[in-house]
Amino acid sequence: MTRNDVNGNSGEIAQVASLRVLENATIVGAVGVTGTSTFSNIVTGVLRSTSEYKTISAAGVSISSIIPITYITTDGTAALNNAILAAPAFSNVIKIICLAVLGNAGDTWKITPSTLAGGTIITFAGTVGLGCILVYDYTNSQWVVVANNGGVIS
Repeated sequence: MTRNDVNGNSGEIAQVASLRVLENATIVGAVGVTGTSTFSNIVTGVLRSTSEYKTISAAGVSISSIIPITYITTDGTAALNNAILAAPAFSNVIKIICLAVLGNAGDTWKITPSTLAGGTIITFAGTVGLGCILVYDYTNSQWVVVANNGGVIS
């Protein structure tokens, strides 16, 4: 990470225990944050997130519980395709899952979380754009649906 001092001189910061930005800051490239982080004031611009693309099948394919966004492709077998979602190792994980590519007009798909508040699966028709947003409640060890676009929870 590069830092500028009050005179405009720049230098590399290899590791810091605490970082406080008093004025404006521009971050170029990837930033890894571990531990508890607090961001106050206003963050402007675009916040980007990591995503994954998964082709799922009737047999079931695991999707990441810690990568925030999963774009689903059904495998084209005209069957009920299964995305398996495990429990993460920590709380307050936000997971966005949506159908990006329909492999066959006869495909439907479902999400099978490790545990789900109010049911065991979320089933969707084969329509691109359908999906949901879940949050993991570590205290109660379950995924909670907080937004749903076309899913049937059963």
